[in-house]
Amino acid sequence: MFGRAIRLGRIINPKSHKTVIVAIDHGLAMRPVGIENPQPVVKKVLEGKPDALLLNKGMIKLCHSLFMGKESPALILRLDWAAGWRDLSTPQKDNLAVIFSVEDAVRAGADAVLGYLYLGPGVSSDLEARNLEWLGRLETECESLGIPLIVEAHLSPLAEERQRRDPAYLSLLVRTAAEIGADLIKTEYTGDVSTFREVVKSCPIPVTSLGGPKAENDRAVLQAVRGAIEAGAAGVTFGRNVWQHRNPPGILKAIKAIVHENLSVDQALALIESR
Repeated sequence: MFGRAIRLGRIINPKSHKTVIVAIDHGLAMRPVGIENPQPVVKKVLEGKPDALLLNKGMIKLCHSLFMGKESPALILRLDWAAGWRDLSTPQKDNLAVIFSVEDAVRAGADAVLGYLYLGPGVSSDLEARNLEWLGRLETECESLGIPLIVEAHLSPLAEERQRRDPAYLSLLVRTAAEIGADLIKTEYTGDVSTFREVVKSCPIPVTSLGGPKAENDRAVLQAVRGAIEAGAAGVTFGRNVWQHRNPPGILKAIKAIVHENLSVDQALALIESR
């Protein structure tokens, strides 16, 4: 279905063959964490001209007017919810719920859909099976409607930190997502170029690294971006390290310079306050 390729081309830059996606979907699985009033946050991020934004349906409804026009970035709708990202100070079981459909994404004006893939520590075999079964059905729906499928493939937040960055686990996850039929993957950065290169090499489709919690400083953010690109990643999918930044358009300019123009960390750092 060529519609799927056309829509994916709105997310991946045709010149660099890479992408910078900003995720602002945290209010559903976590808490607002700085996006209590989403419109000004989204508007500020859009000043930095990311390639795409990831939102939940309610936020698309509130912010849809900001996406009208030829200069607007691509729009990605998250279809599911995960329990494990809530407050981890209290014992809980991980779980997953499918909330929206591919048809919902089409009606909302989205260019792609995204859903979780959980395998390994912290996930029951029953949840693994249900997750895989749903993603299989989802891929069929995406093919039918010409919508790209993005899979967020990583270990459960209930797994240990060292496990979530383990290249063996991540390689299994991204390869599984590719075998299901995903068009693009969002996954954990291992923290190291050589080990993340193993993850990227294990997968025949584009892989982006996620940003995770707010980093200590700008250099740490850009080093993670640079490391992912050096490892062969197709870009990044960052959230809090963009819209919680003091200057979202500035940090986006720096991130895009590394991803699309192959700039060094030092060169990119100089761009943050230059906009």
